[in-house]
Amino acid sequence: MRSWLFTFFILSVIAGLVGFTNLASKMAQFSGNIFLVSAVLCGLTLVFYFFKKNYLLLSWMFIFLAVAVISGVFAYTNLAESMVYISKMSFYLFLALFILTLMIRKIRKRT
Repeated sequence: MRSWLFTFFILSVIAGLVGFTNLASKMAQFSGNIFLVSAVLCGLTLVFYFFKKNYLLLSWMFIFLAVAVISGVFAYTNLAESMVYISKMSFYLFLALFILTLMIRKIRKRT
């Protein structure tokens, strides 16, 4: 029971930080920067691959491409706004579960 209490407390703190601060918009801006850097690195490794024909460079190109696609989705969609709403709802849910487990723990100690 103690581990659930601690888990719900930590989850509510994390969800509260993401939901009630400006963290999601900062993450979207950071994802935009990561997108630009990884897209440039993807292009550079592709150019170097054509000159050297090293398959290791091709694998790095695919890694940079995957990072660019994932960070581009986070940066240029409304995912950050959705994440704020989901985080606020999660905060209230985990706070309620924390209070519920705290009450259950107190009741179990009495009996």
